[in-house]
Amino acid sequence: LGGEQYSVIGHSMGGFMAQTMAVKFSDRLERLVIYGSAFRPNQKFRFEPPEVTRKRLKEGDLDGVAEDTTAAWFVEGRESPFYDFCLECGRGITADVALAAAKAASTFDFEDQVTLINVPTMVIGGDRERSFEPRAMLDLASKITNAAFCMIPGTSHCAHLEKPAIFNQIVADFLLEGR
Repeated sequence: LGGEQYSVIGHSMGGFMAQTMAVKFSDRLERLVIYGSAFRPNQKFRFEPPEVTRKRLKEGDLDGVAEDTTAAWFVEGRESPFYDFCLECGRGITADVALAAAKAASTFDFEDQVTLINVPTMVIGGDRERSFEPRAMLDLASKITNAAFCMIPGTSHCAHLEKPAIFNQIVADFLLEGR
């Protein structure tokens, strides 16, 4: 990756990658922020069962899946001022790529390795989350030595967009702590 030391911020599936990086590159990692993620997805909690999503994708309902998934990321759903922006960011993805991402997400399980994370870590979640159960985010933080947990009220999966000032202050305070 280059550089001597760095911090990593991972959201959702990026949170899975951040956990993996924290174990593999702990000697160079300074701090870790994981938000809207857990050490494994809880398929029963998700706004829609993954097998339903896969079926819809295989039947050609890519646009419908994208719309429903994006709506679930916000407390205000489709009325969120960021709904159209996030939906547009995903345009161009194919059903095959969406299926591969769904498979990768559904099989990730880092519970046995998450205890190996040994850098200061901040886990952030929204109290209205519909992609990862808030309790699972708290469980993630509790398994990491030197981790803190912050729940942002009135937010869902995209807390960074729903309450950016609060989110950014939490992240900045954490990353700059002790400097």
